This record gives sequence, structure tokens and C-alpha cells, in this order.
Amino acid sequence: TLGDGVTAGNSVTLSGSDNIGAASGGTGTLFGVVSGTGSMVVVGPGSLVLFGTNTYTGGTTVAASAGQLVLVNSTGLGTGSLTMNAGSTLTSASPEPLALTSAVTIYI
Repeated sequence: TLGDGVTAGNSVTLSGSDNIGAASGGTGTLFGVVSGTGSMVVVGPGSLVLFGTNTYTGGTTVAASAGQLVLVNSTGLGTGSLTMNAGSTLTSASPEPLALTSAVTIYI
């Protein structure tokens, strides 16, 4: 979990089902590339901002009431599917429209 206002520039390799999120309702930012065969589970009440040209393949799940996932480019989610659970939010911080090319499941 990233602390409020924490910006991480290093790369992250996912190998299993890895929880990543922002604590305390704040904002955590990942500038580095997220790679690997694992999946990302977005947790915590804050906002997680993904800036990298990510290549991970395991998919992304935003946990129920997890807060907000913010994408800056179309490759923010890697190549896997996206699952949005009830109470979570997906937002774009891109000046251009984002094209999500993977399967998207939304639970309301």
C-alpha cells in the first residue's frame, strides 16, 4: 500500500495476485512499468494512479469500495481484463480518449 502522496518511480513485477493501493483516502502514484504474469488487485480507500506503459498480463481487479483507479494512458492496465467491483471508480487523467482493448466487467 502506498502512503498518501507517495510517488514510486521504480518498476513493479507481478507474479501472483498482488494487492496495490493507496492508504488513508490519499493518492499513490506508480510511474514505473508494471510487468509480469500476475494480476493487480487495487485495494484501499484512496486513488491509485498508473502512469507506466504497463505490460502485465494477469488482469486488474478493483476491489469493492476500493476507491479510485486512475489511468493516464491506454496501456495502464497491461493486457489482461479489468473487473470493477461495486463502489469502485475508474477515471482517466489523459488529455486523449482512452481505448480499453481488454474485456471489462463492471459489478454495480
